[in-house]
Amino acid sequence: MKNELIGAWSLVSCEVRAGDRILGRPFGIDAPGLITFSDSGYMSVIITPGLPPKEGASQQEARTDVLAFAGTYDMEGDAVTYHILVSIRPEQVGTDQVRLFTIDEGKLVLRTRPQVVNGEEQFGNIVWQRR
Repeated sequence: MKNELIGAWSLVSCEVRAGDRILGRPFGIDAPGLITFSDSGYMSVIITPGLPPKEGASQQEARTDVLAFAGTYDMEGDAVTYHILVSIRPEQVGTDQVRLFTIDEGKLVLRTRPQVVNGEEQFGNIVWQRR
């Protein structure tokens, strides 16, 4: 399965969801991003802000954060774990982040494990297209 991840992937969408509902787009609409996985076990990712949200959009959609980190990765079943070595956010260095993943028709879907926020189970859902 590791071989299926190897290569470069372009961001299609990055959303916070509760079930089928989209609660927000942390990097705005049409955010550019790239994630790469090497056959030697290294990975890197960067996502930057996209287009400004339409008038009346939520504050969540108006964020201008940047996500950028790199490290090693390993896989077990349907989960990939990033072991972060360098990050734009110093508090992430030395941590592990687990993402559940599926690959279908040239698209990689990465999901965070669900967390209960304000009594509602939410998760991050990031879709990538193979380059």
